[in-house]
Amino acid sequence: MRRILKWICVVISVALMVSVAVACTGTTSQSGGQEQIDVNLPTDTQANLVALVDNDASEKALLETLASKFNETYPNIKVQVIQTSDVVSYIRSGDQVDIIQVIGENVKYYAGEKVITDLHPYMEAANFDESLYYSSMLQLGRVDDSESIYMLARDYSRIVCFYNKDIFDACEVAYPTDGWTWEKFLQTCDAIKKSPKFNSDYTAVQASMSYDILNWGIVSSYGVTSLLNEDYSLTTDETVKANWQKGMLAAAEMIEKGYSLNSNSYAADDFQKGAAAMALVAAPSMKTFVQNQINFDVVSFPAIGQTPKAPAGTSGYSIAQVSKNKNAAWAFLNFIMSEKGQEVISVEGGMVPALRTLAESETAQWRSMKNGVGEQINTDALISYSERDVVATWFQGLPALAQNAYKGFYNTFLKDVCNGTRSFLQAYSTLQTNINTIRRDYPEYFV
Repeated sequence: MRRILKWICVVISVALMVSVAVACTGTTSQSGGQEQIDVNLPTDTQANLVALVDNDASEKALLETLASKFNETYPNIKVQVIQTSDVVSYIRSGDQVDIIQVIGENVKYYAGEKVITDLHPYMEAANFDESLYYSSMLQLGRVDDSESIYMLARDYSRIVCFYNKDIFDACEVAYPTDGWTWEKFLQTCDAIKKSPKFNSDYTAVQASMSYDILNWGIVSSYGVTSLLNEDYSLTTDETVKANWQKGMLAAAEMIEKGYSLNSNSYAADDFQKGAAAMALVAAPSMKTFVQNQINFDVVSFPAIGQTPKAPAGTSGYSIAQVSKNKNAAWAFLNFIMSEKGQEVISVEGGMVPALRTLAESETAQWRSMKNGVGEQINTDALISYSERDVVATWFQGLPALAQNAYKGFYNTFLKDVCNGTRSFLQAYSTLQTNINTIRRDYPEYFV
């Protein structure tokens, strides 16, 4: 049976690679085999671009607004925006694709499958200055230590702590402040939960403790930088394991003490409904909080230990390998990363600019963000302590074909430990077995 399953998996993998290769025919060179790199297109350039975004109306509306502003300079480069939940299948269909919205954690997979283009040659030709942007956001577009970069993050997004001022006032608990520690955070959770004025049907913190990037922000604060050895086996280093365990137990404690809900009960809309005192979520959630008229403010992610980390991650845009309009696509991406494009991202999208000068300018329009009752919020918290940013490095360097399997194993591990259904060592042993099995049975995934 195992041989049959292995043969089926190999056939599927080969079919996928062949399908993508067929879709990429004629685009084997960096310029797609259709055109030489030209980052100085005349403003009367004519092109029709197709951009794929997540199956989300707000994402479509944002990119269409960006396209409209882009057309003020390039009126004849038209951008059609299409929503899809399956980028690879869309590309395999043979329909035109030029630009793809990519979530940071999927960059490795898409790059490995030759779905997206290395943008570095375009950036180099355009004298694109990486120092102007938050380094953690640019890191999301890289898959290794080379100069290659496959995605440009549209905004600066990291997990911070939102709090409901009305609930804090009712419970007579002091508001949190920037620079607070994890210990202070736990004390605040406890004070909220124990207050006789706190609704027992509410939760102190809306936080998915088994959400991989949130969890990694905690674990990496204990000094863990990767969970794999060089041969892609699970780490057996006792120091790494001990620190990893400390981080996992800190996450599990949130559920054990009833401060947040386990993965089976977690509700991603508790804070926006006014049913959570705090929320450990990313900045784009603010738009919904405002729409729901929540009286909120925001502070930095609680600092853990001597080397605190703050979980960061977002999506951005890539150029499709199959595109025959890569120069025009680059012109659009370059506009998105410009000050004018970043202002659209921040004002229309309710996001924090990835462009540091715009993000840090106290007079920038995005700095006037208000909460659901029209009060100014602490925008400094959305960009402070950027040196603490950490992105998804738990499986750093893992080949694309092994990504999905490892991710499934890891998600099960996170839920088991955080929910308290298995001890750390029990869950670690299962994770190790699963990883060793796939390494043994599918060596072709690791070539």
